[in-house]
Amino acid sequence: MKWDWRWRNKPARLWPVEIVNARSNFPEIARNGSADFETACAQGDLSGLIRLDDMFARQAGCTPDATAILRRGEATSYSDLDRRANAIANTLIARGIGPQDRIAIALPRSVDMIAAMIGAMKAGCVYVPVDTAQPPARIAFMLEDSGARALITLDPALAPQGFTGTLIAADRIDAPDTPPAIATSPTDPAYIFYTSGSTGRPKGVLLGHNACFYIAGSIRHFRDGELSRVAAVTSISFDPSVFEIFAPLACGGTIVLKDDALEPFTADERPTLLQGVPTALRQLARAGAIPDTVIAINSGGETLTRHIADEIYGACAARRIYNHYGPTEASICTSISTIRREDHGVPDIGSPVAGAQVLIRDMMNGDPVADGETGEICIGGPVLAHGYLGDRALTDARFKHDRHSGMRVYRTGDLGRIGPQGRLQFLGRIDDQFKLRGHRVELAEIDDTLVSITGIVDAGTIVIEERGESRLIGFVACCPDAPDDEIALLTAIRESLPASMVPHRIIRIGSIPRLPSGKVDRTELKRMAGEYAGDQSMAKNATATGTADGGETIIETIARLFGEALDRPPLGPSEDFFTAGGDSLMCVEIALRLEEVLDRPIPVNLLTHHSTPNDLFTALNHARNADRLITYDGNPDGDTIFIAPGIRGSDTDYTSLKPLLAHRRLVMLHALPLAADMIRDPQIETLVRALIPLIEAEQPEGVVTLLGYSFGGVVAYALARELDARGRNTRLIIIDTQISHCKAQPIDWLRWTKNEFWPALRQQGFKNAMRRLARSLLFWFPNTIGRFRHEYVPDFITSADPAFVASLVKAATSLRYTPRHAPTLLIVAEKMHPTDLLNSPDGVSGWHGLLHGPDIEIRSIPVTHSELVRRPVVSRISSLLEGWLTNESAGDGIETS
Repeated sequence: MKWDWRWRNKPARLWPVEIVNARSNFPEIARNGSADFETACAQGDLSGLIRLDDMFARQAGCTPDATAILRRGEATSYSDLDRRANAIANTLIARGIGPQDRIAIALPRSVDMIAAMIGAMKAGCVYVPVDTAQPPARIAFMLEDSGARALITLDPALAPQGFTGTLIAADRIDAPDTPPAIATSPTDPAYIFYTSGSTGRPKGVLLGHNACFYIAGSIRHFRDGELSRVAAVTSISFDPSVFEIFAPLACGGTIVLKDDALEPFTADERPTLLQGVPTALRQLARAGAIPDTVIAINSGGETLTRHIADEIYGACAARRIYNHYGPTEASICTSISTIRREDHGVPDIGSPVAGAQVLIRDMMNGDPVADGETGEICIGGPVLAHGYLGDRALTDARFKHDRHSGMRVYRTGDLGRIGPQGRLQFLGRIDDQFKLRGHRVELAEIDDTLVSITGIVDAGTIVIEERGESRLIGFVACCPDAPDDEIALLTAIRESLPASMVPHRIIRIGSIPRLPSGKVDRTELKRMAGEYAGDQSMAKNATATGTADGGETIIETIARLFGEALDRPPLGPSEDFFTAGGDSLMCVEIALRLEEVLDRPIPVNLLTHHSTPNDLFTALNHARNADRLITYDGNPDGDTIFIAPGIRGSDTDYTSLKPLLAHRRLVMLHALPLAADMIRDPQIETLVRALIPLIEAEQPEGVVTLLGYSFGGVVAYALARELDARGRNTRLIIIDTQISHCKAQPIDWLRWTKNEFWPALRQQGFKNAMRRLARSLLFWFPNTIGRFRHEYVPDFITSADPAFVASLVKAATSLRYTPRHAPTLLIVAEKMHPTDLLNSPDGVSGWHGLLHGPDIEIRSIPVTHSELVRRPVVSRISSLLEGWLTNESAGDGIETS
């Protein structure tokens, strides 16, 4: 069958259908011992089944030159991706590996990772995704349990001792890139996902190409270009990744491949659809990290509340939020509900999709329940998994024959009911399984892992709600040989469990309460956790009060914020936040609070890579690059932007902007090595003389693009002026840079006196008020006010060398400006400090009359100066820059003056 758009017009059963109790001949299936899957397909209604790799290959034939993957500025076409996948498939075949063999993929997120997934399927194999961040013991178990014949990786050390399969280096693939000559079938298994197991060890779910039903339905259902650029942020170890990868590849869209949901989107990526669990989406919304180009959001893996939906809508421009429901055993998604901005009710999980049939059954006898009554959610139809790998008993227990419908159904263990208008409502779990940030967690597996640690004789784990977040709390009963403290216990458990299953806290108690049946009494543990939380809260409050009067150093502030996120006292200077139970989503809130304290941008990934108070303080220290005039960031093959040093002489003002411009080559200019020269001769020309030769050496020809924020705009302007004088063509981007020597009117001085001087005099005394007056007069009389004093530097500009910063301020106020006619983008903040208003009687920070010609563009944004380089505004700034640099309309709703 030739691939074409008629897939959009397949029978309506694909998307959506009503909740029914329809009959089907689909029999009970259990791999490794039950009915054969191929026979079942012949008897069942799987006429629309198509291989995932075929969906991609046919689209690649239609749009070979379209962009399939966008990764950090590098675009990979459909034809290039197809050839890479073919080479991997032919490599496997040449090694004697073929249909239904299991291929483990342990690669960093890259084009080769996706090519390996497709290539394994092209060879008829089953891919087994391996997250390289997981503990070695868990990786070893997955490779052994799956019977992996090969491991595709860049790091041979990931192969456990005793691994007998074939190691294939992903960077040394040299097989032919022609389509492999091997017969495959749509009924073949496709991949194995490992989920948490109630028996104390992970269980492998063997899935076929059934996800094609959901993907084909998605192409028909998603509209307005929602699948044009799908953000791939989910680990390939989890089933939502199948949608993120194969939905766009099946319809000519682009995968925007990211490390995770916290990696900022660059200005050229412009994702249209973002997927995640509600808690992660809420944190992204709070951080302003959802790009305005996102028009649809898929939420799943956890319960979506109306409050979270409202938070997401309030922080982004998305038109629709789709609430997804479906276990791994039912191929990505079973039902969807559209949550609109104007809705006010509790979100439901909608109606079935992709041919899935949802039944509500009595938990005791399996009989149907009436509409509105609670029962177990059971799923039938063509979306079900083959079964559990190597576990016939578990497969037979969970994949049952429903005697009323005649279908093979999966018993989800979820409670639900059919609500008004026949829509499905999720009501929780029957057992001890939970979903935490999209990850399935069996509490029994955590219990067993805790007991396996030397010195722990018994354990019980619970999930509690803390400040709107679901968190794991582990209770342990110990003997004297147990690790000494909570951090040691958490370190030990991290050696066996993935991060998603590591308890937030470990609490030592005398004995684990149990029910008469012998099971852990988790209700009693929750009561005990409430008492412990109260004790922790008191400790935290006492610590905060003790430091408030005397003030805090930056390290103390970091330690306190880390501790508050963990509901415990401040961390020690060398204590690791993640080892203490933290996670990356907590870092979002900490980064936002640090920004408020330090009044400067703090990127989230800075916290994830520097996770002790000492390390983070070092990363935030303004004295870095004190011996280097130039450093590099971004894509070395991208177009070059020279970024001028900020008021501290380094690139610290650009920490939030740099990741958004990472598709370009960023040449960061520094002034710290010139500190002695600037203190001796505080003139901008001192910097220009040192930096111009570096710029010309980095880019000897072509148009030079320079960017500067605040003080950096002064330096960028001076550099551009000198390059223009040397006959070079320049483009200049100035972000809210004020020019001194403006002529304020009497009304401006009256406004400043009322809003700035008198409040300072009343609240902080004569000395402070006079400092503010002197600092303001400096902008009008830089050469007559006398020797510049360090105390004139604004309080928020912290530096290890105040004399150096003072020299930069004096140099900026002494510079004389001349008109500019070359291409210039000026961005100004509308919300100004009273002193700034004195310096901006023209409304554009003094640039009126200096910028002339058709290539001048001025944008006015209704935010403050510091907000321009902080989330969420910085995302709009990056989009505006990209639009101007590529001569495209930014279209972001920012006003143009």
